[in-house]
Amino acid sequence: MFKQIEGNFFSVDAIKANVKANSQKYKLIAWIIFPLVVIDQLSKLWAWTALKGHGADIYLWDFFRFEYAENPGAFLSLGAQFSDTARLLIFNVAVAIFLVYVAFLLVRKKLPFWHFIAFTLLLGGGLGNLIDRVFRRAVIDFMNMGFGSLRTGIFNVADIAIMAGLILMIIPEKWLSERTPAAFKEPN
Repeated sequence: MFKQIEGNFFSVDAIKANVKANSQKYKLIAWIIFPLVVIDQLSKLWAWTALKGHGADIYLWDFFRFEYAENPGAFLSLGAQFSDTARLLIFNVAVAIFLVYVAFLLVRKKLPFWHFIAFTLLLGGGLGNLIDRVFRRAVIDFMNMGFGSLRTGIFNVADIAIMAGLILMIIPEKWLSERTPAAFKEPN
């Protein structure tokens, strides 16, 4: 399905040929990332307006909670105690560089279909959280699941996408390739 075009990465002809050969690939990237980032940002806006300033809303016998939190760190607040400068360099600059690299892989490399989906989810989730870091200086988290004291950390829609992408990357390729939609399989 996806073609790798050889040639100078920066030449106009190579870029045009790449876009033409991979238009289906670019559409799929857009169809995953755009709704993901919009849903993530709208859900965080809802959390900020509906949950900030009051306790947790509890559902399903305390299995699921909506609870507002601002996380200046990373996963499970790792790095929250770092200085503002260190957090800016690690969670904004380094993450932005990593996301550009992931975008490069998606656009320029021929990836197995499920790895392509995994990287697209990572990119979309990463962009959702990076938007928070740039404009709010912290990521808004608001969902929590568990039983009693055995609970997840507080997370958001972008975190779900990132975790789904990571899970897809560790599932064996053979198992996934058997479940690849026919339209995305390479001809024999």
